[in-house]
Amino acid sequence: MIDLIAEADIILAGGHLPASELHILFDEAARRGVKKMMVNHPTYIVGCSDTDIRQLVARGVMMEHSICMFIEGKSLKYSPDDLAHLIEVAGVDNTILSSDLGLQGLAASGRWLPQHHADPARSADAARRDQEAHQRQRRTVPESSGEPVGGAGRRLS
Repeated sequence: MIDLIAEADIILAGGHLPASELHILFDEAARRGVKKMMVNHPTYIVGCSDTDIRQLVARGVMMEHSICMFIEGKSLKYSPDDLAHLIEVAGVDNTILSSDLGLQGLAASGRWLPQHHADPARSADAARRDQEAHQRQRRTVPESSGEPVGGAGRRLS
């Protein structure tokens, strides 16, 4: 399968493989000539740590985050701060935001999304603007806990 993916120059997605197996898969895929590789929602089910993300990105693997996990609604799992942190870890150029809002029972019915979140791109953009404002405020408040701003090295699960 990996050889067919390399030959067709298509994307190899890691699906729901655990982080430990993603390293094995993508090492072998790169060895066989696969150039387009992606981890699906690295913090959900897959269990990638910041270190895993950095190592995989260094191999040329993109990180895909399902925006439905970061906006208000049925699938909310993480905060805008978490998304900003993950983008910072992987880098903007190595981050893909998808929706997963086409899943049955989610946005297609419109029942779980509040009216102001009917457009996931606007919701994500609003979360990004909120995060930028929050970051500006953080810079003016001294850290008292000794913990690094942004939770460097922590693992989302």
